[in-house]
Amino acid sequence: MKRIILILPYWGTFPNYFQLFLDSCGKNPTIDWLIMTDDLSPYSYPKNVRRQYCDFPTFRAKVQKAFDFELTYAATPYKMCSIRTIWGYAMPDVIAGYDYWGFCDCDMIFGDIRSFFPDSLLARYDRLLARGHLTLYRNAEDINVAFMQMSTDTKYYWRRVLSLPENAPVVCFDEWGGTSRLWKSQRRDRFYDEIIFDDIN
Repeated sequence: MKRIILILPYWGTFPNYFQLFLDSCGKNPTIDWLIMTDDLSPYSYPKNVRRQYCDFPTFRAKVQKAFDFELTYAATPYKMCSIRTIWGYAMPDVIAGYDYWGFCDCDMIFGDIRSFFPDSLLARYDRLLARGHLTLYRNAEDINVAFMQMSTDTKYYWRRVLSLPENAPVVCFDEWGGTSRLWKSQRRDRFYDEIIFDDIN
């Protein structure tokens, strides 16, 4: 079975339904979560969900170490979440030993994730899903740097995005507006982009 880890940094107070999110993670015991947060409220964390205390400046410094220029765009937690596709490159220690790494939001209630991502499907694709709610990447060097292959003549060129000023609008580099363009144009046959969720108001 392919090993999967989902990374969820979160700063501030978790929403009041956070325990429901955790309970749904616990129903997927073959998938691991790493939640990096400064919220130490006494939630009941399942065995497959590890909480690691980490304030935002510490997390930002960890990501910054991977780059030789200042990530001015990632100056706030919300902006950092907009560039989540860089985390595999920036945090190799976190994803070591896993076949797939990814990220998700905590305003989700998961069903049986493995029924949507059986190993037979994972074997065919390097990236799964595009909208930011939940995205998986194959843990391979060429995949973890795929975001760097965005054409230099677009506004979503990775160095340009990461160097945007702090007050720049959110660019959603991790999803539709950004790297999904690259995958759709250059790696379509390795990109699984299906609608497999209900968007419930």
